[in-house]
Amino acid sequence: MQASCLFKGHSLLNKPITARDTGAILGYAHDIIFDQDQNQVLAFLIDPRWRVESRVLPWSGIFSVDVEGVVSHNAAMLTEGMNLLAVRRIFERNNVRRGTRLMLSDGRSLGRVDDIYFDAHGVIEGYSTVSGIGSERKPAHFVPMPSFLQVESDHALVDDATWRNMQEHPLARRRLPHALRLLAVEIWRQHKPVREAELDDALQTLADELSRAGVHLVEGCRVQAPVLNKDGQIVAVGGEIANERCIARARRCHRERALLTAVGADPIGAVVAAMHDNGALA
Repeated sequence: MQASCLFKGHSLLNKPITARDTGAILGYAHDIIFDQDQNQVLAFLIDPRWRVESRVLPWSGIFSVDVEGVVSHNAAMLTEGMNLLAVRRIFERNNVRRGTRLMLSDGRSLGRVDDIYFDAHGVIEGYSTVSGIGSERKPAHFVPMPSFLQVESDHALVDDATWRNMQEHPLARRRLPHALRLLAVEIWRQHKPVREAELDDALQTLADELSRAGVHLVEGCRVQAPVLNKDGQIVAVGGEIANERCIARARRCHRERALLTAVGADPIGAVVAAMHDNGALA
């Protein structure tokens, strides 16, 4: 499965659902129905009320999703939630919803669920959580999709492995600047001499080349700011720990340099240092 950019669930709410064959607006996305056990978006809720009789657009009926809205194959794809077994089960049990508090087994809180992130295949990447209420409300964590999640009456328990997956790897953080600089030296040595008048352009070109070659070095480091592609879709979520999927998205969208910068690396600085090391700059 090819790496896909991510969607922030609530950024799609109130966006139109359009029929591909006629162009008609069939309704608007009022909520997202997902299976927390299968890590999968099941449907978009069309009617404003959360009930099994409401109309939904199942994921199988979706032609495409983008930041402007959802496109259905045709109007016949809409149905009532009660007609879909997987969706009906969601309405009949306790589920993670906005405001659900995520807890570890030792009682530590990861915050209250604020949103979900999922890819173009409907696969959920994780939750964003918040802490505090009202004016004190602030982002708490990005919680990668837990391998185990048990919903109780007023909270949901996640496995301790989830907490470990939320921690930056100290070794990855320590090695990043040094490894990037060594790679920059190697790339610079293979590069043709640069005239002073061409230096600024050469720096940008070399920084991009370095980023493509060295983006794998971000694995295990925390992404400090969101990374978007040219269409505004999410390549990396602020707060997540960069993993293979995140790196694959950056490569597919040609956002390697942006991802390196988002974890706190400095591709331009690494290239300049390489030039100094080799006597190219006085």
